[in-house]
Amino acid sequence: MSEDSPIQIDALTETEVLYLDFDPLLLQQENGCPYRMRVTANLLREMGKGALFLNQKMRILAQNRLRNRIKVYLQGLPIASNGEIRLEMGRGEMADYLCVDRSALSRELGRMQKEGILTYQGQVVHILDSEFLSA
Repeated sequence: MSEDSPIQIDALTETEVLYLDFDPLLLQQENGCPYRMRVTANLLREMGKGALFLNQKMRILAQNRLRNRIKVYLQGLPIASNGEIRLEMGRGEMADYLCVDRSALSRELGRMQKEGILTYQGQVVHILDSEFLSA
């Protein structure tokens, strides 16, 4: 049974589309393909990553203050023992991800630096106030 997808993708160049029927992967079959479990595991892993990404994004966008959005974003990144966090994106990309204006993001990071919460240089942030991320 075929259903129309609510997702539409426009290709910028000539593209070949591969349609996959996932029913055989999800249905129990005695004489299935030996790679079925690997493909199923990979599919579920990618779906899980997507769900985690969307959950994190919802947590960020639910914050009513920019400082709280920054905090939730930083909490989701690995922190080195010296308090260093390497950002996954540049300032413009981070502003887009947090759904804020780039200048507002820069202004708030500057305030946080003046208040002794963090310092930043490019894509490296040092957390100075360990309480900031724990609350």
